[in-house]
Amino acid sequence: MAKPPRDKLIQLLLGSEPTTSDSASMRLPAELLELSVDGLGRIALPVSPAQAKKLLAAARPAHFGKGEETLLDASVRDTGEFTPAQVQVGGDAWDIDWTSPGGDDPDRLAEFLTSAEQRVFGPLTEKRRGVIHRLIDEAGLPVRHVTRRSGRPFTLVLTKTPELFAREERIRAQAANDLARLRETFGDAESRP
Repeated sequence: MAKPPRDKLIQLLLGSEPTTSDSASMRLPAELLELSVDGLGRIALPVSPAQAKKLLAAARPAHFGKGEETLLDASVRDTGEFTPAQVQVGGDAWDIDWTSPGGDDPDRLAEFLTSAEQRVFGPLTEKRRGVIHRLIDEAGLPVRHVTRRSGRPFTLVLTKTPELFAREERIRAQAANDLARLRETFGDAESRP
């Protein structure tokens, strides 16, 4: 896509290319996520007041920017932070169990289903998009598949749906029920001598 003359002039005057960043977000129930912090272990969500105090005690003071300077002043910014290496986020698997019947596009679909990403599958001809649509529908995969009709060839966009998480939640609820029934039948192992 061509840049308007105004943008070209601004770039020339600034002497550099503009920087961009990509981002994505998704809302999930807290029960599906696991948060761990080095030195504190697993943090239950939502965070309890006791855990919040432990987090505050373990966090380092957060810096803030003021012009060219990076400052540390609790009267301006009284908060803490952790380095990315100290925090681990996990939870339910994002992978979907499905075996490819073989072929480049079905193999790419299988790769998408076992990854933690939501991504555009790519520009595909009508016939190739049809194969992917059919495979998803026939297997009943929890994936939304839409053809974005801009440019040629059209782009197939795949998105893992909340059904994936609902399915995991049902499995987890059944496991909790089974465990409760076993404890009721055989007693709690922790209470035995």
